[in-house]
Amino acid sequence: MFVEEYTYLAPMMYMDFFSLYYYTDYILYGTVYNSRTHPVPQERKDALFSIVDGDIYQLDTDEGNYE
Repeated sequence: MFVEEYTYLAPMMYMDFFSLYYYTDYILYGTVYNSRTHPVPQERKDALFSIVDGDIYQLDTDEGNYE
């Protein structure tokens, strides 16, 4: 296997970092992240998680969940 099965979580952690960064910026400076071309981190995480919810991934099988 070239990569581990859980490496799809790396982008999630990256989005959590930016979510925390934007929240800290909001608390300290009152800045609200807003972009017409880039969704907020939570929307990106939701989109990424929806990809791995597909039936083609081994993560959705009993073997993938118990091994």
